[in-house]
Amino acid sequence: MLSVFAPGDPVLLALSGQTGPSGNLPDKQASEKGYIDMRKKLNRHLPTFYFAMAAQSQPDTFYRIVKKQHRSTLGRLIDAHGNWPEIQEYYNTVRDFDFSIQDVPQNDNTLPALIQLSTLSTDLLGEYEDGQIRRVINEIDATIQEDPGMIVLQPKLTAVKKRYNAVLSERTPAKNFIPAFHWFGTKNQYHRWLVGDRPLSYKSDLVKKEEVEFGGTEMANIVIPDTGFYRLSFTVDPDDVNTDVESADVLRMRIDGRSRMSYTLKELREADYSINEVKAFDGSSEIALLNSNMKSGTGTTFKVEHLPTYSPYHSGGFLRMDFGDSYTAKRPVIDLIKESILWTMLLSFLSVLITYLVSLPLGVFSARMNRGEGKYPLIPFVNKVPVVRNIAGFFRNALYWVAGAIATVISKISRRDVERNTLIDSIITTILFILFSLPSFWVATLLIIFLGDPDYADWRTFSIFGNEFSLSFPTKGVGRVDPGMGWWEIITLRAKHLALPLFCWTYASFAFLSRQMRGGMLSVLRQDFIRTARAKGVEAESVIWKHTFRNSLLPIITLFANVFPRMIAGSIVIELIFTIPGMGYTLYGGILSQDYPLVFTIVLMSAVLTMIGYLVADILYAVVDPRITYK
Repeated sequence: MLSVFAPGDPVLLALSGQTGPSGNLPDKQASEKGYIDMRKKLNRHLPTFYFAMAAQSQPDTFYRIVKKQHRSTLGRLIDAHGNWPEIQEYYNTVRDFDFSIQDVPQNDNTLPALIQLSTLSTDLLGEYEDGQIRRVINEIDATIQEDPGMIVLQPKLTAVKKRYNAVLSERTPAKNFIPAFHWFGTKNQYHRWLVGDRPLSYKSDLVKKEEVEFGGTEMANIVIPDTGFYRLSFTVDPDDVNTDVESADVLRMRIDGRSRMSYTLKELREADYSINEVKAFDGSSEIALLNSNMKSGTGTTFKVEHLPTYSPYHSGGFLRMDFGDSYTAKRPVIDLIKESILWTMLLSFLSVLITYLVSLPLGVFSARMNRGEGKYPLIPFVNKVPVVRNIAGFFRNALYWVAGAIATVISKISRRDVERNTLIDSIITTILFILFSLPSFWVATLLIIFLGDPDYADWRTFSIFGNEFSLSFPTKGVGRVDPGMGWWEIITLRAKHLALPLFCWTYASFAFLSRQMRGGMLSVLRQDFIRTARAKGVEAESVIWKHTFRNSLLPIITLFANVFPRMIAGSIVIELIFTIPGMGYTLYGGILSQDYPLVFTIVLMSAVLTMIGYLVADILYAVVDPRITYK
C-alpha cells in the first residue's frame, strides 16, 4: 500500500532503470514488454486493494494503464475534464503516434527530426495542461512540416488533434463530484502481498528419474520434449565433490543447441533456483550432467519434473515469509534479512542485558529513604544466594548479586548507605544525565578518533606489572574469521569489534531507565502496605526486594516492550558509523536506493514486533502484580 504513494516507479527501480526506449521499434517494443513482465511479476497489473472509492469519472480499470507516469497524467486530465472515454481515445492516439515515429526510415537526413519528434511525443504523454499540450502539438506539427520525410506522420498527428479537441468539447466535469464504488475481490495487490497466490505444492509430471554413476565425460542426457517449466533435482554426497560444493558446476542445460545455463550444487538444492523455463523449439533441448568436479564412481540421483501449474509470477505472501526480491541486490529480501539480523539481535541483546543489570540496581538504591536501612556487604550477600533451581531464580539471584556489589562499592566510597537526595545520589544522577545528553553519533566519532586512530596510539599504551597493554579497538566491521581460528579467538575478535558500538548503543539508556526505576520505587515506598510491613518488623532486605521492587516494575515492563522492535530495526546511526552489517545498516541502504521491498519488510516487521512487545508487557503486568487480571 505504501509503495503506491512512494516516489519513483517501482517497476523501473526493479529493472534498474534500464527500460528506456531505444532507436528502433523492435527494441522499443522489447523494452515495453520487459516493463510489462516486471510489472506483472510485482503484481502492479492488479488493483491496489479489495475495493476503491473514487469519482464516477474515473474508470474501474484505471490500474491497467501500464506506466505510472501515464496514470498520473491521465488522472490529472480526468480531474480537469471528467470524460474518460474521450481521454482514453486521446491517450491511445498519442501512443500510436509515438510508435509510428519508429516506422519512419532512418538516415542521416531524417535522424535529427526523428529524435526531435520522439522527444516531443514523450513530452506530450506527460502533459495535462491545455496550454502545454497545444504548445507540444504545434512543435510536432512544425517539425513535420519542415522535413518532407516526416509527412507520413501527418495523419497520425491529425488524429491526435481531433481526439484532443473531443476531450475539450465533450467535457463532463460534474462526474468528478459523483462518488462511485468499485469492488475488485481478492485479485488485488494487497491480498497477494499478504497471503500470496502460490500453491503449497506444485503439480508435477515426472519426466525422468535416473540413478547414475560418474565415470565418463558427460552422462544422463535428457531430451526435453515440451516448452514449459521444469524442476531439476540433484542428490549427491558432498564428500564426493572434489572442489567447493557451493561453487562447483555439476549440471548444465543446453536449450535448442545454443543457449547454455550452468548450475552449482547449492542452486540445485534450492527449488526456486532450479525451476527454469525451457523452450524446446525443435526437440533438441537437453540436460547434461557434468562430472568434471565429481569423483569417479560417485553415485547420484537426478530427477527432472515438468511443472504444468507453475508460474514465475506466483507470490507466497508476507504471512509465508515471502517478501519479494530486492530491487538492488536482485535477491530475495528474506536472504538479506537473514544475513543482517543476527548482528543486530546480538548487539540489542547485549545492550539490553547490560542496561538492565546496571540501571535497575542504580534506580533501586537511589530511591533508598532511610540511612542505614538494609546494608548489603558483598561477601555475606553472595553467601545468601541459594542454589539456582530454575531460570527465573537464576536471573533474580544475578540481579541481587549485581545490586549488592554496586551498593557495597558506593557504601565504601561514601562510608554510608546510598540515600535519596544525598551527595552520592546527586553525583550518580548528574553523571547519568550527562551521558543521556551526549549524542551517540558524537560519542561514536570521539571513540573512533581517540581509541582507533593511529595518531593517538601513544596515550593508549600503558604498562601493568611490566606487561605492556594497548587500549585500542577496531572501528570498522565485525572482524574477519580466518579458517582454523579457535572459538576463543573468534570470541575475542568479535568482542574487540563490538565493544565501541555496544557502548554507544547502551550508555544513553542508563539515565532514563534508572530514573524510571527510581521513580517507581519512590512511589511504592510511600504506599501503606510498605509501612505496614516495616511496622511488623519485616527485614529491610525483604521490604526492598520482595515488596517494593516487584511492585515498582510496571513502568520498566512498559519500556521493555520497545526491546522487540529495536532488535529488528537496529540503530541506523551506530551501525552506519561502525559499519556493522546489521538491520539498521541494511535499512539505511534500502532507503537510499529506494529498495521498497526491503524497507517495507523491515518497517512492517518492526511494527509487528511492537505489537508483540506490548502484548508481552500486558501479560507481564499480571505476572508482576496479582491485582491485575484479564477476563
